[in-house]
Amino acid sequence: IVSLGDIVDRNPFGNEVLTTLRTNKNVLLSLAGNHENREYFNYQKSLFKDNKESEFELVNIEYVLKLPELALVTMSDKKLLFTHSNPWNLEVLYMMPHHLEAKKYFLEYLPFDGFTFGHTHYLDYFTNNNKVIINPGSLGCNNQGNYVTFCLVLPEENIIQYYKIE
Repeated sequence: IVSLGDIVDRNPFGNEVLTTLRTNKNVLLSLAGNHENREYFNYQKSLFKDNKESEFELVNIEYVLKLPELALVTMSDKKLLFTHSNPWNLEVLYMMPHHLEAKKYFLEYLPFDGFTFGHTHYLDYFTNNNKVIINPGSLGCNNQGNYVTFCLVLPEENIIQYYKIE
């Protein structure tokens, strides 16, 4: 399991979601998204010093504060960059499914076989010159309707399968 960020913020069970990610042995990588705002989680951590109540357990706050923003992962013989929004700027220049020229540009200058991102919360797949861009959509903040989306990547079989569950 790889989480590309935006783990909490739009649902009432943020603490439970963080506990699940933090303790699940199948989570290979979890990244911070813009919804895991470091200032906000530092504020949540400060509440413990003042003996005030926080919506998150301290162990989950510390987990979020340690989440990386990106990671380079080798899967079979493919090098993929896992990031929340895009390889050059984590806050802006994210790509929507219809930004074909932007995708071509990103892949042309990306020194890897592709990258994954999730910031837009839209299912997306794009390939050009044997490079790939993957956006699995969103488990909890879907912008395309009332369902959960994710994808399964099997590089050795050259399979990328998308799932949508209402």
